[in-house]
Amino acid sequence: MEKTGYLQLMKSRIYLPFLVSQILSNLSDGLLAVAVVYFAVVLEASPWELGVITFAITLSRGFLGPIGGVLSDRINKRTYLIAIEVIRAAFMLSLFVLYWYEMTNIWVLMSFGVIVSTLFAISVPAAKAVIPKLVTEDELQLANGLIQTITWPAYFMGSGLLALLLPLELVNYVFLVITVFFVVSFLLLLALPKQLQDTAPSNKESKPSLLVELLAGYQEMRSDSVMHARVLTYGIFTFFWRGVLQILIPLVVLTHLKSPEWVYGALMFVNGMSEFIANLVVGKLTLRRPLVFTFLCEGLLGIGVLLIASSFWLPLPEVGLLAGAFVVGVAAATIDIPLLTVIQKNVAEHNVAKVISYWFTIGSAGGALGSLIFGLYFEFIPIESGSLMLGIGLLLIGLVLLFWASKSKQYVALTEH
Repeated sequence: MEKTGYLQLMKSRIYLPFLVSQILSNLSDGLLAVAVVYFAVVLEASPWELGVITFAITLSRGFLGPIGGVLSDRINKRTYLIAIEVIRAAFMLSLFVLYWYEMTNIWVLMSFGVIVSTLFAISVPAAKAVIPKLVTEDELQLANGLIQTITWPAYFMGSGLLALLLPLELVNYVFLVITVFFVVSFLLLLALPKQLQDTAPSNKESKPSLLVELLAGYQEMRSDSVMHARVLTYGIFTFFWRGVLQILIPLVVLTHLKSPEWVYGALMFVNGMSEFIANLVVGKLTLRRPLVFTFLCEGLLGIGVLLIASSFWLPLPEVGLLAGAFVVGVAAATIDIPLLTVIQKNVAEHNVAKVISYWFTIGSAGGALGSLIFGLYFEFIPIESGSLMLGIGLLLIGLVLLFWASKSKQYVALTEH
């Protein structure tokens, strides 16, 4: 049987509209995030106020994820995702009207940013959980790989779209542009099959409380010790990954080595391209022990940090920086696709979104803390020795986790087709 490729998958009349909808949704989220900050600056927000706005939006994205997990496991996922896009479009249109009539201030911007970002966060579990309904089991990892490969760059493309609107003098219409994107996303979601209700055991007289459902999802996640450990330790990876990208690399390039600004841009491009290509490769791999494979990420990230640290002693520091940025991108590709595929295939259908929401929340919290604590860490530790210790520590953590996972007798093994 010929294996499905990415091009064949993109010809699917069910999967392709969903993929494009996800691209537009992520692109809109990225554009909104940078637009809120831009207009806050225009309104003369102080650095402290900008910090509050960014923190509030980031916090709301992560910690309300489990609520979205429960809701999307209770409701028909097609209806749920469509409703989210309609509500987001309505809020964006309202914000455009308020801005047009000069009725906004920085706190209005923050409030709308928090609400729309929260709606995005609570839609993520449903969006991930619905993928198995759109493709065959053989195509699932490939479909996850394509979603992961395309939607993450779409977020950053959205952030960069503001730079295109500025010279065109269309920046005042940015909230209307986001509204249009959400409307198109909503229309594309109408192509989803109507029968996307989970097969959860139901009691029409009463439904379990939110806490009971959250605990049920957690108990099922615990039934596989390796999956349980991988989800709980995902925050370790995002903690270091976010800290490396947002704090360590800028400090090394711009502050310590005083490299030209283009070097930082080149490193981010190399990092993004390596993750992009690695996601495509991982999506096509046949993994017998996919959960064990996911434990490669911490060790690879440690190697990436050590390569970045080597730039302090290399005659051509850019070599170490480029190699480190490349490996960091590869590290990010080793965890998301296999872990998501395992959750989709092996968790009971009525608990899939809850488990995904735990994973999303833990990752968001780890990333937020990473940016904060890395900054404090390098306030007190010299960057040369500090980055070296980080790399060695991460490599050791990765080796310990990988050894434990490989020796565990309880793991998910996917059958080969």
